[in-house]
Amino acid sequence: MFDAAGNSTLLSGISRQEPALLVVSPILSQRLRLHTELQYSVCHPSPSTERVEQMAPQTELLTNPHPCRHIVFPHNDEDKALNAVYLFASSGLLKGESVVLIIADCRCETIEQRLAAAGFDVIALQASGQLECISANSMLRTFRVGGALDERLVKGTVSNHIKRAKASSPAGTVRVFGEMVSLLLAANEVAIAHRLEELWNEIILGHSISLLCTYTLLESGHSILPDSLARLHTHNLALCSESDEPAQVRFGKN
Repeated sequence: MFDAAGNSTLLSGISRQEPALLVVSPILSQRLRLHTELQYSVCHPSPSTERVEQMAPQTELLTNPHPCRHIVFPHNDEDKALNAVYLFASSGLLKGESVVLIIADCRCETIEQRLAAAGFDVIALQASGQLECISANSMLRTFRVGGALDERLVKGTVSNHIKRAKASSPAGTVRVFGEMVSLLLAANEVAIAHRLEELWNEIILGHSISLLCTYTLLESGHSILPDSLARLHTHNLALCSESDEPAQVRFGKN
């Protein structure tokens, strides 16, 4: 696990031309088939034939988030959030993308264990630079100077991580998961979370990456994600409606 200052689709369409990223064992093959069930739990408590069709857009969004999407998943269910992060990360690795996880200390080991259980050689992926797990807690502390964000440090540090990840990606593509903003919301620092999301949007466009953010609403004092934060994202996974494309709801100018 790297500290803060550290200077392929999952369900279908995996090209035979892509480089061999991992040994696909029988166990991994079985787990890939089970992803269809895993995806439903992101928004629904139990799968059904009817809900399969409703979940398709959310699954498509997590497995194919490019280009330059900024996805948010506000939630009250830790298991659903972990499922979403796992699906997002594992599908990227299978496509030859690099994955950067800026993840809370309490969740990093869980995601690494899930990836390993699915057959990914987590140690080898981290050694190659294709997978990087960064402490969101430590990174956020590094970025705070007198309580405010050091915006130059934010952009410079995150950009360095992305550049290294892109250089290590067989596909030349990077997807990022981040939850520093969730830590800020939990501390009721909405204004700083808002500015960090704005900086993320600049980083997304500057480096042509896609980003998934989760917000833990439990014990945050918020029953829903504040609208000022929601509008800084292109897609909201929590909006599971009866429409044909529930994940395609867009906010603000995006």
